[in-house]
Amino acid sequence: MCYIFALLLLLESGLCYATSSGEPFFSIRNGVKAVINSVVEIFVVYKSDGRDGIDSSDSSRFFSYTGDDLKNEQQPDGTGFIVDESGYVVTNCHVLGSRQRIHDNSIEKIRVVLHNGNEYEAKIVGVDYRTDIVLLKIEPKTKLSCVKFADSDAVEVGDGVFAVGNPYIYKNTVTFGIISHKERDLSGQIVELGSGGDLVPYMQTDAVINQGNSGGPLCSCDGRVIGMITIIFYDGARNTGISFAIPSKIIQQDIEQLRKNGRMKRSWLGISVTPFNKSVSDALGLGDRYGCVIQRVDEASPAIDAGIQSGDILLSINDTSIVENSNLEYMLTNLPIDKVVPIQIMRDGVEMKLSIKVGSRSDEDKIDETNDEAISKKSVPCEEIDSITLGVSNLTPELRKFFNIPADVNGVLVARSDDSRSDISVGSVILKVNHCNVKSIEELRTELQKLINGGAKTVAFYICDGQWKKFYIPVKLKYAAPGVKSSTITKAPVKIPEKTPAKALANGKASGNSVVH
Repeated sequence: MCYIFALLLLLESGLCYATSSGEPFFSIRNGVKAVINSVVEIFVVYKSDGRDGIDSSDSSRFFSYTGDDLKNEQQPDGTGFIVDESGYVVTNCHVLGSRQRIHDNSIEKIRVVLHNGNEYEAKIVGVDYRTDIVLLKIEPKTKLSCVKFADSDAVEVGDGVFAVGNPYIYKNTVTFGIISHKERDLSGQIVELGSGGDLVPYMQTDAVINQGNSGGPLCSCDGRVIGMITIIFYDGARNTGISFAIPSKIIQQDIEQLRKNGRMKRSWLGISVTPFNKSVSDALGLGDRYGCVIQRVDEASPAIDAGIQSGDILLSINDTSIVENSNLEYMLTNLPIDKVVPIQIMRDGVEMKLSIKVGSRSDEDKIDETNDEAISKKSVPCEEIDSITLGVSNLTPELRKFFNIPADVNGVLVARSDDSRSDISVGSVILKVNHCNVKSIEELRTELQKLINGGAKTVAFYICDGQWKKFYIPVKLKYAAPGVKSSTITKAPVKIPEKTPAKALANGKASGNSVVH
């Protein structure tokens, strides 16, 4: 009875049909039929070379391949799909080439070829580099078949999916797989995304994907679009079965704004934040909760108006808590614009609830870079603190000038870092120990001794690095036992090199990915 009931459900969804012998077999044919007429091929002609085909210098960021036997065949640069019967088409930005190519009008023509072979020239309606999505428009003579979207938030790991695309010369290729993971943050982890893709909590699938699938739909078994194929993990020798898609909720948001405005408008708070790990959470007394450090607050910003300060710890916003592996970029740029939302922070160990009116974002925030000036070699006093295996110095005008440290950054300079302390680079400034400010070696030593006497094994340093990013990192105490005086100080001269590029002082392992909003 259960078997009959399950079979009826499969028949109703179009996933199972009966053979002539009556035996059931699995099929997604109805889903494929529902979407395949809406899938298109994208060809790009560049002014520089006047040719069609893949611009390998751009697309290799996402797809690597070999296949000399295919080079003489006409291959699409990627795939797209029709989202409106009047001729709106979406695909990946990188299908059209690099950001520079798109911006400097290097593209002579974009050709869109439909499933039935009809060909149209497309115009760019709008581009969103932050999600790697571009909206195109063609002018068909009749209404076109367009896709239907499903809610990507409702998709679960283990759900069956299929991809439709145009890999190499094999157009309209369908592959099947499952959702392997949701909300992958790929910033700087798998591929060189440049300025694109940093706002996307990617869906991972094991459906077979190859070059040419970029921009194509990832569909639920009933043929509704749940994502756009964008990235594959390729180890240089084989397809690994690890691919990533932009969720449909992001695609739909982009379509709406790009169609209306030709550009994206996102929420903006005027803050720059950096996440921290469980060790820092423990040291700060957060227990099982997580947060992120607000490392910078822009002038004349919603954050300033709300009373937020640099060094505050953001715990939640708009009733959404910061959790481990939160996609902060996506969370903070998708708040309701012009609405007042609650925000919870911790300042100097005290939790506070504030309200902030969400603004909108136009230009990218940039941190100014300045060149440091060389000074002659000389010895400066450096005090060794054994408990943290660091050599530190009080900030002097000379050291500020050499390390290019802003006047509003006050703390203790890291003048020597032990080989085991790769997470703290020379030139960084220690601003706080846990929640307590330290502006001199004496204050640093006093706070460390208090924690050691209290039995602490790990403390959290609030650091400003060489690129002036501020973040918390966990620091294990070398001799962490009650009653043991382990913050022994010894003085030693430290040679300052003639030239040390300021921007080279930042340590990526310590700072992680900084997020600007």
